Amino acid sequence: MSLKHLVSLVVLVYCCQLPIARAGSINLDEFDSGTVNYRNACLSPFGGGVDTATHNDGGLNGVGFELIPCGFGTAGSWVSQGYLVFDLTAITAPVISAAVSFDIAGINGADGALQLYDYMLTSAQYLSNLPGGSLDTSFGSALHNQFTSGNRLASMDISSSTVAGVYDLELSNFGLGLIDGSSGLLALGVSYSPSFSGALFEERISFARPTRLKLEVAGSVVPAPATLGLLAVGLIGLGVSRRSPFHTRFKSVG
Repeated sequence: MSLKHLVSLVVLVYCCQLPIARAGSINLDEFDSGTVNYRNACLSPFGGGVDTATHNDGGLNGVGFELIPCGFGTAGSWVSQGYLVFDLTAITAPVISAAVSFDIAGINGADGALQLYDYMLTSAQYLSNLPGGSLDTSFGSALHNQFTSGNRLASMDISSSTVAGVYDLELSNFGLGLIDGSSGLLALGVSYSPSFSGALFEERISFARPTRLKLEVAGSVVPAPATLGLLAVGLIGLGVSRRSPFHTRFKSVG
């Protein structure tokens, strides 16, 4: 093998070691969603009432709270928090960025923050299979609180000036780690935290479904522009080295 041939092969091998990754976009509709409604019973001079919790498995249609006057200067409350479940089975590449895209259909007296939290109380599969209806009060309380605690992954301020439309809540690095570490279903808590500057008795955010998870992932590996130039040089070198012996013999005969 000639020196020129060897150099051309070295260039070809080197250019194959310089790939770049092209990012790709993936949008996932919610796999499942719902709300847990917790009602704090009114207090009265005759004793406290009984708190109740219910699970609505018909989808995440809204979050919020309502203050319920009970008389005698007391009040109870009704609070609705929600969850989203996404199926990440098909996501195998590293995630570069992620956002949960909410289609806000309406805002009623809200002035506070729409927030996303990690969910750790049960498995996402258990949450997805949870039937609708009344819940054990202690479990309902724990479930409800789980949607509003833990690691906050994203937040968006809501006020009377917020208009209906699609809003993307960018997930934190902790959230990206949750996605990268999941090989199946991933659950997120969705809550509304009032600032108490909104309506006195009711604040609510309504959603149009489905809610989506938007991902930017590392995509297929492709040659970099500089690599393509080196590849061309290598191919030209190989072509020249293959033709050179023929031309040398032709000239010697003449």
